[in-house]
Amino acid sequence: MIRILSAALHVVLRRDMSLNRRLYAWLLGFDNNGGIIGPRSTRQSNPEEHASHYFNSFSKDMLVQAMVGILQGKARGGEEESILMHDLKPFRILISLLDKPELGPAILEDVLIEVFRTLHTQCRTELDLQSQSPFSKDHTHLSSKLRENKKTAELIKTANLLFNSFEPYYMWDYIARWFEECCRRTVNSSARVARSGWSLESPDLSLVEFCQLVDFLLDIVSLVRPLFLFYSFSLLFSFLSFCLFISLLIFACIFFLLMIFLFFC
Repeated sequence: MIRILSAALHVVLRRDMSLNRRLYAWLLGFDNNGGIIGPRSTRQSNPEEHASHYFNSFSKDMLVQAMVGILQGKARGGEEESILMHDLKPFRILISLLDKPELGPAILEDVLIEVFRTLHTQCRTELDLQSQSPFSKDHTHLSSKLRENKKTAELIKTANLLFNSFEPYYMWDYIARWFEECCRRTVNSSARVARSGWSLESPDLSLVEFCQLVDFLLDIVSLVRPLFLFYSFSLLFSFLSFCLFISLLIFACIFFLLMIFLFFC
């Protein structure tokens, strides 16, 4: 079913309103004539309530998995399409889904981090930066290379169309919340290592990898509304500094407790 939905999502790129309506109706629990469908126990008399309930119960998880699969390159169009067109499709599909309030905004929280990772990976691969340390770079030179390369320039242009469709504060608030989550995972992992005495698998997105993504985004995101973004960056920097302080404090407590444990053992 995920593969079917992944293929169906490419329909939105055709800009055929009739096909789009059928796809949206399928995901929201309606037939082609607007009639309510789905298990009788889940049907709501109010169409808006039914659409919300049906989508959250039956469609949302599949739509998230399908969109993540497209971003990761697991769903490819026809063989005749160029590599550039294939790489641009995930961003354009998500832009189209965001025009449908019941769908795009509902999955954005779950797929945006994968958007960042996909864009970062595609640009680094295109510029052959995989072996280069991500933090030892000339930002001006990198930004110039990204915009001089035809493929990366088009990727960044399309990605900025997506990012500019958000509320100005949204992306930086999202980054702050993800940074907090990565710090929490890192601290919890370190605490388990201290208790068990062996290393554990790293989380899906490590703190270092996340910092690399943010570093990259600061190079390529179009800075519209400079005054607003200056205020947003100030709040973001304050929040990140606070998270780092708390994380270091917790690390210090864990280290102190470990030393006490070793001393008495």
